[in-house]
Amino acid sequence: VSTDILKDSYVDRGDLDSKIASHLQRDNHIAIRGASKSGKSWLRQRILTNPIKIQCRLEKTVTDIYREALGQIGVKLETSATRSNTLEGTVEAETEFGVSLIGRVKAKLGMRGERASETTTESLRQNINDLDFICELLKESGRRLVIEDFHYLDQRERKKFAFDLKTMWDLGLYVVVVG
Repeated sequence: VSTDILKDSYVDRGDLDSKIASHLQRDNHIAIRGASKSGKSWLRQRILTNPIKIQCRLEKTVTDIYREALGQIGVKLETSATRSNTLEGTVEAETEFGVSLIGRVKAKLGMRGERASETTTESLRQNINDLDFICELLKESGRRLVIEDFHYLDQRERKKFAFDLKTMWDLGLYVVVVG
């Protein structure tokens, strides 16, 4: 068992690699599922390079998934409050790439924002509940979102994410779910 694909250990499953690679070119989500240690992650690694990969663990939330995904592209998801199932906070730039991404997405969506300074940590803020904005940021990065070990999320979080997957599909962000 290795996290790296071992050439002599990789099991070729006929044309499954090419079928999934073909599906990656289409506008759809992809679910790769199978028993533990059956090669799901290796298969995904072999056909998809440089994804935004989120590893699920027990007690991880959908908000944690978005926070980590945005963090990988230089954008910070800052949660400021939770009360009666309402999440409040902002999305803000953390790196120059993040500033650039946020600026391009705001321009694309016709939104306005002020940049308080030339530093990479301030302003260009957006509400964290704006899934359209989050999806545009992830799409603008040019990388595919991959959720590994999805089955570790609790049932309530999986259900929330399933609803978001529908919205993501409508918004043109296509996700690979492995579990």
